[in-house]
Amino acid sequence: MKFWLKLLFLLALLPGMAFATRYSLPQRPKTVNIYVDCHRCDFDYIRSEITWVNYVIDPKNADVYVMISRQRTGSGGREYTISLIGQKNLAFKRDTLNFTTQWNDSQEVVRRKLVKFLKLGLVHFVEGTAVADQLEISLKKKRKIFVPEDHWNYWVFRTNVSGDFNGEQSRNFQSMNARFSAQRITTNWKIYANLRTRYRKSIYDVDSTTVTSTTSNKHFYGMIVKGLSEHWSLGVFGYIGSSSYSNTRISYSGAPAVEYDIFPYSESVRKQFRFIYRVSPEYTIYNERTIYGKLRESLLSETLHISLSVKQPWGTIETDFSGAHYFHDFSKNHIQASASFSFHLVKGFSFNVDGRFSRIHDQLSLPQRQATMEEILLRRRELETQYNYDFSIGVEYTFGSIYNNIVNPRFGG
Repeated sequence: MKFWLKLLFLLALLPGMAFATRYSLPQRPKTVNIYVDCHRCDFDYIRSEITWVNYVIDPKNADVYVMISRQRTGSGGREYTISLIGQKNLAFKRDTLNFTTQWNDSQEVVRRKLVKFLKLGLVHFVEGTAVADQLEISLKKKRKIFVPEDHWNYWVFRTNVSGDFNGEQSRNFQSMNARFSAQRITTNWKIYANLRTRYRKSIYDVDSTTVTSTTSNKHFYGMIVKGLSEHWSLGVFGYIGSSSYSNTRISYSGAPAVEYDIFPYSESVRKQFRFIYRVSPEYTIYNERTIYGKLRESLLSETLHISLSVKQPWGTIETDFSGAHYFHDFSKNHIQASASFSFHLVKGFSFNVDGRFSRIHDQLSLPQRQATMEEILLRRRELETQYNYDFSIGVEYTFGSIYNNIVNPRFGG
């Protein structure tokens, strides 16, 4: 009898239990899953400082896709752009934060500032999770903003001198490099100049015979660019150089140019589609008589350069195409195409392709005489070719735990 009373009591409770189960309030997620897409970021430091989100190894598992890009500023520092893109249930949320660093900021200063702004951006995405109840937001004591006077008027200079020496019993190598650059970058102006020189010497002892190989080159490159709008820019470029490898004693060129970007320059960290056109007069004096019997010549060429760069949560695309020819003979031309693709195809699977191909019909500086075996083997001079290329392709598949929260630096890992 007692058994039947207990059974009737349980049956009476079932409708209420079903109602409670059906209409109970949904549980809030503990936190969000994020995927961080950043080149040259200290990822271990980010995970150590921001512990209230889950880091996943596949963007398909992320609630928030974090894309961190950077561009060089006029003073030599960096402008960082943090794009936070909601996915799945957070697809309606997006945010973008920017900050800049100085050229003399240490790596510690840079990574602290990056984490600080990343925290600010993530707060908006965890507000509906359980972890939001544990977050506290505070304001530092208000300080007076000090804007220093720029005595250099945005000019930044860099200089570098280096040497490389190595060898063994039958071989030694020496290399000297020097470089100087100056630039001034503002919102509408970009002025840049670079001077570089390099000298290399190799000595080989083979069967009591000493073979010495030397190469040297000097280059000066400069440009002045004026921004006209969010899509158009005008520029002037100049070049002076010499190269023993390319049989050039001295070469001068200058070129007016125009650039058009289909996308606004303000969106350049995420996407660019640029067209650059220029016409270049050139004057060259050669070290040796060329295959066309020239010791010096004046030329006029034109160049079109097309560049597309797109960075999105599904992957990255970077392509470049350039074509150039001389006006005195259109058959003397040069075409180069390069592309880099990285796609997140499906969960855990990515596909990567990198390639470059050049069709070469404009080697006007090639020496008339035949190259010696030493020059060929030691790469002391340019050789005739109609093309060059490089190509790589790869796939990657990751499976297992989707989380990547733990930092363990033992043995450098």
